[in-house]
Amino acid sequence: MADQSKGKMRFFVPAVAVVAGASILSIVQVILIVIDGVVPFLSEEGIIRSLQVTLVGQLVGAIIVALIFIPMFGLRDVKTESLSSEGFKRTFLTVPIILTFAFLVNLLILLLFSLLGWTSESGYTGVLYLELEHLANPWNIVVFFAVGCLGAPLYEELLYRRTAIPLMEKRGMNEGEAILGSTTLFALAHVPLDLMNGNVPGAIQHFIGVFVIGLFIGIVYVMTRNVVYPIIIHAIVNGLSFIAYIGTVDASLISFALFVGVLYLIMLPIGAYMAYKKLGGWIAKVTENLDNVKSLSFVVMVIIYLIGISIFPFLQAIAALILGDAVLTPEGFTIYLSILLISYLLIGVILFIVALVKSGNESPYQEEGN
Repeated sequence: MADQSKGKMRFFVPAVAVVAGASILSIVQVILIVIDGVVPFLSEEGIIRSLQVTLVGQLVGAIIVALIFIPMFGLRDVKTESLSSEGFKRTFLTVPIILTFAFLVNLLILLLFSLLGWTSESGYTGVLYLELEHLANPWNIVVFFAVGCLGAPLYEELLYRRTAIPLMEKRGMNEGEAILGSTTLFALAHVPLDLMNGNVPGAIQHFIGVFVIGLFIGIVYVMTRNVVYPIIIHAIVNGLSFIAYIGTVDASLISFALFVGVLYLIMLPIGAYMAYKKLGGWIAKVTENLDNVKSLSFVVMVIIYLIGISIFPFLQAIAALILGDAVLTPEGFTIYLSILLISYLLIGVILFIVALVKSGNESPYQEEGN
């Protein structure tokens, strides 16, 4: 009985690790803002100030995950392959595939939303949305892209791929199951900001879009076993995506925007072709043993994560209020939390039902060769 209880508890660890990692960002934000209140060093512009504290939080988070989390959870000696030409080939083949699938998925979602009369706006608008006055200072553009192309790839790949996937594998999940688990956590982490802005359709679109991207990045990680490749993919995809958050493109950026547009047009057919030629084989290799997700254990992990991550927005809200970037009334905050908890509850119920159906008469917590 004690062994069975221990088996259940083992699946708390990946969720706790990700929640702890996610909390670092807001904790660092609050610390930076408090320091800035005593010795001002951040920009006076709200959006730029938010970008600055986010970037520092991401970099500090990446350092903490790399130097503390990975050794603490016994992941320093997990299987790691050296960089190779084959790994870089997979990396750069995956970028057009991701862009193609993300484009098609977003197109379908927007079509569905238009039929339902829903309006989807990014939760990042007002947080990462540069206007013409911001573009006048080149440093603002550097910080803007550093958040998406440096901070986020380093921090998120070290946490969700390099830490979460091996942790799940150590708890009995195979490669395919670990990819699904880490991708679910990765996608859910991008939902709160949309919900905080009262944008439920945007949260749905964001979750699905990020899930698609995370799924492919996870496949690349387990195929190459080196986190450098996911970091590169994440940086490229974010760099292209962040163009959308430049609200008013002045003359100096017109050529760059046109270049990105042409790049998309070139990459979409390439991505479709590569998906046809390569994707089936990659997925088949990763999921060849995908026969029994640790069903209820997996659900326990996700639900523990959801409970923990629901606390995380409190720190985000505190940081936003201190920054002065958000008009967050008590009523608005109550509505936001209600939507957040209801959404997470529904996700948990759906996962639980799916797990029950899949588990059948098997023992969901049976350990494999401790």
